[in-house]
Amino acid sequence: MKQFPVLAAALALSFVATSADAARSAATTQVSLLTPVTFAPTTDPRAEVRDECKLGDMLATHVGDALRRVNRGPGTTNDAAQGDVLRVTVTTIWGARGNNWTGPKGLGLDAEILHDGVVQRKTSLHRTTMGGFWGAFKGICGFMERDSVSIGKDLARWSRDPKFEPPSEDVKAADAAGEPASQAAN
Repeated sequence: MKQFPVLAAALALSFVATSADAARSAATTQVSLLTPVTFAPTTDPRAEVRDECKLGDMLATHVGDALRRVNRGPGTTNDAAQGDVLRVTVTTIWGARGNNWTGPKGLGLDAEILHDGVVQRKTSLHRTTMGGFWGAFKGICGFMERDSVSIGKDLARWSRDPKFEPPSEDVKAADAAGEPASQAAN
């Protein structure tokens, strides 16, 4: 008979934990990435990088996966009018083509969270990379992939925490962003 109070207490604790999880998940909304990712006209001079690396698909994959992990729901949507969605616009693509010997590569973007089509909050961020340990053996798409993964993590956290300020490194190569890759490498 002494086991009954212990069993009842364990059952009550599991009920409290389950209700707290349900309340927590109900209080937070699921944010999905609005696809396709758009590009500002300022990225037109770097269209060869955008197209070669399939940058829109790359960002949709990494940001969508990060949102899916955080929200435990759908990561992407193509409907801006329903629910909470994250709209991403790439504003800058910089860095010369090639490996880390040609300098850092980066992405700059604007992000907005929309609720039923109305902008709730927005931020701008950019990430740069030198490619990591194997940077000398990577092409520009490998660098963009690395930036996309970091941006996905930043945006997933920002979508859940309005006080979070995504890190934005100083853009050292911003003046080269508008130049074609052949000129930026010279």
